[in-house]
Amino acid sequence: MNIMEFELNKEMSLGEWLDYWFENYAKRTVKQSTAVSYCGYINGHIAPKIGVCKLSELNTDILQRFFNEQSDSGSLKGGGLSPKTLLNMNRMIHKSMEKAIDLELLPKNYAKYVELPKQEEPEMRVLTISEYNKLLEELGKTKEKLAFGVYLSLSLGIRLGEVLGLRWNDIDFNNKIVHIRRTVNRLPTIDGKNKTELVVGTPKSKKSVRDIPINENYCGEFMLYWAKKSRICRKTPNDGDYLLQSAIGGPAEPKTLQEAFKRILKSAGISDANFHSLRHTFATRAIEKGVDVKTLSVILGHSSVNITLDRYAHVLDEQKRKTMDILLSGTSLS
Repeated sequence: MNIMEFELNKEMSLGEWLDYWFENYAKRTVKQSTAVSYCGYINGHIAPKIGVCKLSELNTDILQRFFNEQSDSGSLKGGGLSPKTLLNMNRMIHKSMEKAIDLELLPKNYAKYVELPKQEEPEMRVLTISEYNKLLEELGKTKEKLAFGVYLSLSLGIRLGEVLGLRWNDIDFNNKIVHIRRTVNRLPTIDGKNKTELVVGTPKSKKSVRDIPINENYCGEFMLYWAKKSRICRKTPNDGDYLLQSAIGGPAEPKTLQEAFKRILKSAGISDANFHSLRHTFATRAIEKGVDVKTLSVILGHSSVNITLDRYAHVLDEQKRKTMDILLSGTSLS
């Protein structure tokens, strides 16, 4: 497509418009992970089904029937797409249509009126207090090279990519702060086919860029790890080095840390869990200890306190019950 000679008009197809919008408006303004998702939505779902529909013919009903079909049988692996995927796809279409309205190609945003299936929060795997203690014990004796990354997520509640993105100059020993400034993910390339690359980028949202205070004892854990790394590598780590560094000098692979975590769980005799369960465990233990939700939301780097409230509602309900049991004790009239 020659962009300079391409003519925007209401008779162009939805597929042509989305390709144009992605190349000129979306591609350079979103994270690579989001851009990859957009390409998948456009090429794998929208273009094959309603891509030929002209903008002048587009309406809410066409989009509604498209999403209904995707909900029933849209997955390339069989079955329907999840409510979360449908929501993300509709958000992309909504965003593209807002730009089409700006350019006077559409009279209104039809994506706004589409009805989507309700999302249900997946059940979270949270380590029990017994499992938590077993894991800490195992982390203290394991020979796994990346075990410290598991400890960081368990004790600070930081995401897998944020653990891998930590450099030594993110650890402020003087002010006792851990700076969360980047994340590491292995992502498909935007233009390549069946290729991936290790991407160091900014965290999930603006509020995910955050400072987490630590105490003197926790600074000591970093110093012990520093000494261990110096001994194993036979050199003192540089400030710009990653805490979990690969053999070639960059950050360790997400999959490598996940596999190390699985081995640690097995050695500790703990039933299977994914790496994200460490973050859920941190949040659950924090609520159980009486940490207020607003503070917890900031520590976790959630974009909104409502996310924290929704995600840990069941834990908060139990905590409220325990609190009221304490407050109501000794208040009987009889």
